[in-house]
Amino acid sequence: MAGKNDKLEGVYAIYIEEKKMVYIGKSKGVGVAERSAKSKLKYGTFHNTLLQEDSAKSGKGKTTFGVYVKEDGETLRELFDEIKSQFIEDGFLIYNDTTFIDKEVIIETNPFEDLSPYQQGIVWSVVKSLKEGCSVEVLSGKLRECGIDV
Repeated sequence: MAGKNDKLEGVYAIYIEEKKMVYIGKSKGVGVAERSAKSKLKYGTFHNTLLQEDSAKSGKGKTTFGVYVKEDGETLRELFDEIKSQFIEDGFLIYNDTTFIDKEVIIETNPFEDLSPYQQGIVWSVVKSLKEGCSVEVLSGKLRECGIDV
């Protein structure tokens, strides 16, 4: 059955809120792409195996689909980047940007590339403190002492 977005260019997002993970795709027929993704997830044939696995484990109704139609004057890439940025700001990891080896996440893109060396140092200090067992509450207090609003 044809849908209203079948011939429209756009971006679709498949996300699992409780895992804070999202897969983002773009298509010149976004409605068809969305239905195809839903069907493949349902039948266990989606190409991103971690999303497939997470969707199956999360249970019925936990995998959410969003469709964003490209507007006049906007490129498909611009829309994709905008949607991706929104999900990242909301604390999501992107299934598309990660490789999983034995269930361990390896980020393929560099999340630090736009940070100054000083900012990168702060991030690494936070990671190191968390690995050493520092609680989030204590760490938040330390960051506030340094003038960093958390």
